[in-house]
Amino acid sequence: MGDLAKGVLGGAWTLLVGWILPTALNLALFFVTVAPGLQGLTLLHRLRPTTGGGSALLFLTGSLLLGLVANAFQNPLYRLLEGYLFWPAAAYEAGCRRSRRAKADLTDRRSLLRLERREREDGELSPEDGELLARLRGQPRTERAARRDRRRTAAQRALVHERLARYPVADDQIAPTRLGNAIRRFEEYGYDRYRLDTQVLWNELTECVPDQVRRQV
Repeated sequence: MGDLAKGVLGGAWTLLVGWILPTALNLALFFVTVAPGLQGLTLLHRLRPTTGGGSALLFLTGSLLLGLVANAFQNPLYRLLEGYLFWPAAAYEAGCRRSRRAKADLTDRRSLLRLERREREDGELSPEDGELLARLRGQPRTERAARRDRRRTAAQRALVHERLARYPVADDQIAPTRLGNAIRRFEEYGYDRYRLDTQVLWNELTECVPDQVRRQV
């Protein structure tokens, strides 16, 4: 009974925080910024409550209903945000090009930081690494970003590698959005590293970890 209650309450909390609360915030923003400019519409004038209590009830009811609708359509919404659904071909390709360019910029920044660190520590680089370092320093975009990176701490510079890790390893797996790339990174990681698809990798992971860890996850 305790596990059942925990599951029900956990699901309700996820629904409240994940869908109803953001919907309420967006609806409140709409009422404050957009609705005052739509006073001339007859339909909105008829639906508008005449009392403060009616306005609060309308707001709560609208937040609850829209949150439940968004929760019911969460899979299509995620597919839309990931870039897999309802994207025109031109917009999809443009998003993928932008993502590939961002990944390439992060790769060059990380390579430049690593080569400069090796140059400081070792005093000299191999001819191949020296040529690569000179080429990276000659790229305006990379050099501008590197000037900012040099003023940052080691922990802040490590964020470059962290941001790069959110992109799929293979360029042909790049998605047009950041969310799609982050999810696709995990989906392709098992196959890229171990030649296991996502489902097989997940089953292997849950099979080898302790029960306590599996319940927490």
